[in-house]
Amino acid sequence: MRILSFDTTNNCVSIALLEREKVVAERLFVSSGGERQESVTLLLPSIDEMLQQAQWRKTDLDLLVVGVGPGSFTGIRIAVVTARTLAQALNLPLTG
Repeated sequence: MRILSFDTTNNCVSIALLEREKVVAERLFVSSGGERQESVTLLLPSIDEMLQQAQWRKTDLDLLVVGVGPGSFTGIRIAVVTARTLAQALNLPLTG
């Protein structure tokens, strides 16, 4: 099972690709104050880069996992909306 997981609910943006519980790739962007918006804008491009490095296509994914808090209201909304959009576009199950 190939899993994409990410969390934007606090001052970090974390992204991971997992295959059968093994971490294939991971990224962490830590921000403070005004940098937070910049790190969140890296979410989708970073996912694309990580998939490419792992030699996976989006259609290879089996599950999306998203962090749902606790954390900032805006961070939770960003995570959930991004995950829901990806899940609908790729017809993937989503959990969080």
